[in-house]
Amino acid sequence: MTTDRNVTRALDLWLAEGSVEVNDRVLDLVEERIRRKRQLPAWLLPRRDRYVNSTLKLAAGLAAVLVIAVVGWQLLGRQNGIGPGTPTSAPTTTPTAPATQSPSPTLGSGPLPDGRLAAGHYTISPAIEGFPGLTVATDIPAGWSGFPDVPALTSPSNSDAFGIGGLIGIMPGKGLFSNPCRWDVDGTGSTSQPGDVAVGPTVNDLVSAIQANTSYTASTPSPVTVGGFQGVALELQLPGDDVLLTCDGDRAQAGDHKFIVLTNGFWAQGPDSRWRLNILDVNGTRLVTMISSFGALPQAELDAAQAIVASFVITP
Repeated sequence: MTTDRNVTRALDLWLAEGSVEVNDRVLDLVEERIRRKRQLPAWLLPRRDRYVNSTLKLAAGLAAVLVIAVVGWQLLGRQNGIGPGTPTSAPTTTPTAPATQSPSPTLGSGPLPDGRLAAGHYTISPAIEGFPGLTVATDIPAGWSGFPDVPALTSPSNSDAFGIGGLIGIMPGKGLFSNPCRWDVDGTGSTSQPGDVAVGPTVNDLVSAIQANTSYTASTPSPVTVGGFQGVALELQLPGDDVLLTCDGDRAQAGDHKFIVLTNGFWAQGPDSRWRLNILDVNGTRLVTMISSFGALPQAELDAAQAIVASFVITP
């Protein structure tokens, strides 16, 4: 996003000049970026809000820590006769070989780990209401990151700092909010409250309800088979920051706005997000897989996301 590129250019110029004070514009931009940081979704299970918030706010937090740390080092260096203005001899270093990742689990050998992944075949065991023993086995290329407790996968270039993101999620297909921006129907601020739209029990009932909502744009649905189960695929175009930054949010976190389409599911991860939904009938219960992308996500990563979902083997 433009704001993030401005931050990067400002920091580069500041470091090149050996400045010891941070320009107000840099601090303002960093503060604004942190304020607008979005997170992955919360679920009904206890502790998930804290886990997801702390994990995916790390990128924004590091931006602020970087500014503070560099300023502190510059000032400390001046006080101790080192740093800019006092040349010192460069230390001699010995090149080291890059670290290699351990081989990925073999077919069906283990669960999805937390963090950056090596290429391999992984099993996701999401705790989703209506599916007490659900597992989803899938092939994942190197560089993606796993969040087994959410559950979700994020693409290699997923970065709030650059305003791009790719995410794969699995969620129940229970209900909808008539206004995804005004989802706090009961006034509690809880993202796990039920929607205010009555939706019938079938896949087509949910598809029809999604298409009838004018808060986003929905494509023409098409038949799809994922993981051995049939359903309907459709794509959503969600709104930009002009809407997202006015939405309801977590009252404990100022400025934490959320645009929530499906109840007990994911919210918009960035402005102008594009969602590809597969709404599946899994033994009479709806299950939804989602590919979310926003910003200049490389086409190769979007293609990889589609290949990951296509490789799903769902065991209810």
